[in-house]
Amino acid sequence: MLEKNVFINEIESEKINSLLMAEINQARSFPIQGFPSLVLENKGLYIAIPVNYQDWQNNYQQIIDVI
Repeated sequence: MLEKNVFINEIESEKINSLLMAEINQARSFPIQGFPSLVLENKGLYIAIPVNYQDWQNNYQQIIDVI
């Protein structure tokens, strides 16, 4: 178990802030407009897959078409 003070020090550290900013910058580089989003990486290219929660087969077919 992590002690409260240790957790607070870690979460506020420069290391964690740098990791968080790297994640945010990477997410901003993807071809997405909102959250949640589905991004497929294929051979170094990132392709946004529109998510239709009512039709999973369509989502699946889009993924198959990309790969």
